[in-house]
Amino acid sequence: MVGHHRLNSSDRAIKRHLESKGFKVSVKKDKYARTRDAHDKDLIFISETAHSKRVNIKSLDKDVPIICSEPRLFDDLGMTGPHHGIDYGHARREKYIHMVDDGDFLPESFTQDKDVKVSYKKSKMGWGVPGNGAIRVATLPRSEEKCTIFAYNRNVVAPAKRIAYFLYGSAAKLQTPAGWELFNAVVDWAVAPDGVDTAGPTVEISADPVFITAGEVASLNWTITDGEYACIDQGVGEVSIQSTTEVEPAVTTTYTIMVSGPGGTANAQATVAVEDFFTFSQSSSELDYQMFTFTPDGSPNFYRLCRDTATEFPTDPAGGTILALGDDDSKLVDLQPYGVQVSLYGVDYDQFYVGSNGYLTFTEGKTDYTESYVNHFNTPRISAVFDDMNPTESVDTTISWKQLEDRVAVTVEGLLEYGAQDTNNWQVEMFFDGKIRITYLNIGARDGLAGLSDGNGLPTNFNESDPLAYGTCISPCNGDFNEDGAVDDSDRALFDADYGRSDCSEGEPCMGDFDLDGDVDVSDWLLFDVSYGRTDCPMI
Repeated sequence: MVGHHRLNSSDRAIKRHLESKGFKVSVKKDKYARTRDAHDKDLIFISETAHSKRVNIKSLDKDVPIICSEPRLFDDLGMTGPHHGIDYGHARREKYIHMVDDGDFLPESFTQDKDVKVSYKKSKMGWGVPGNGAIRVATLPRSEEKCTIFAYNRNVVAPAKRIAYFLYGSAAKLQTPAGWELFNAVVDWAVAPDGVDTAGPTVEISADPVFITAGEVASLNWTITDGEYACIDQGVGEVSIQSTTEVEPAVTTTYTIMVSGPGGTANAQATVAVEDFFTFSQSSSELDYQMFTFTPDGSPNFYRLCRDTATEFPTDPAGGTILALGDDDSKLVDLQPYGVQVSLYGVDYDQFYVGSNGYLTFTEGKTDYTESYVNHFNTPRISAVFDDMNPTESVDTTISWKQLEDRVAVTVEGLLEYGAQDTNNWQVEMFFDGKIRITYLNIGARDGLAGLSDGNGLPTNFNESDPLAYGTCISPCNGDFNEDGAVDDSDRALFDADYGRSDCSEGEPCMGDFDLDGDVDVSDWLLFDVSYGRTDCPMI
């Protein structure tokens, strides 16, 4: 129940949060609310925007739990005495509430007798002095009598539960994650049967098969309990509670299913691995200022590949050992004196060879200058830019290697393609835990090969990889609208402004339409909620 049909930002935040918990929310203006409006409803929420003189308390269904944020209605609901400023009111500038909880009301993450920050900024906060039989949950920090959260169980002041909650004015849009956790506890307690906590949803998801070749499809299958709404990322969108769907990923992809219900939210993941030989013919535009990370993942591919942009080499080559390579040459790097090993496709090596034609080999030095798939796969090899290169054509060419505590790095700077003048700059890092990272800065080669080889020859079912198909190594954030690397309150305000729009495909685009279905609804909220609070968003 609200004061205006056009919801303000705080009422939108409350509505959105209730929807994220699986509720279907009907909005009623205060003076138009009738008893029949509450029929078949699980909960009545009265916003602080509802005008106390317009609300007909007698018209409210007494058998439906009520959460009230309008202090001037506390006395009408039988929750406090009648005197404003004495029995109920609002504090002007508060960010914290003090937990007391004399009714086993709080989530496990909260403890009694401590202050909790529930608002990012100082804001108005409603309070009341409850009567006999009330459950005191929280108070103002400097006033033990003025409760910011208190409740009455069934048949104390009404047939159904009644709860006072402190959200006053703009407080909802400023509420911290701790504040929303308390809000969840209040809602869950309100709708739970006596002596029964509302169960949070659970979800399990699996892929069948878990390994496919390019162009094949896999089925995602899931089972949900105590959930009312579900959606899957990676462009799948809203899905049924118990169902299956087919996907056809181009590269190995992890799918996250997000579920909401009266008891909260839950998520689970399933990965579909796509056969990948991690090798591609390249052009300079595909490799320029890119970073490719190959991480062992236990899949049939052995690695999972991700891609990020690069502006500099991760390992500073300064102080490294210079390798004087000639044309069509190879130099041994011996790691045995240092007691360390590097790995390629699970095979450990205590030495490797740096070839002048843009690659590293492991069992023997190679001088191949003709970039072909047959040559690439004929030995264990990491090809950064396998091409006909000549280190002697420029005095500015530097090839070096350097050992750090967790890796060995080989850096090539200013290397020229044979007969050309554009430089090539790349670095291969081999981590002692098996991870491999290839970083490219400016790449001038007109052609060539890049990727990994296990040395077992050209695979009979070889398909070239697409270097631009791989996602970022840091999972992207839904909702970092201002691109500052974090999903915070400033982004939430922008999301709130779009929430409820259904014209995203017709007029001005909606920033919050993550599933691209033309509207900003609860499925988009679930996607936003997964990222909310992150501070490690990749900078696009």
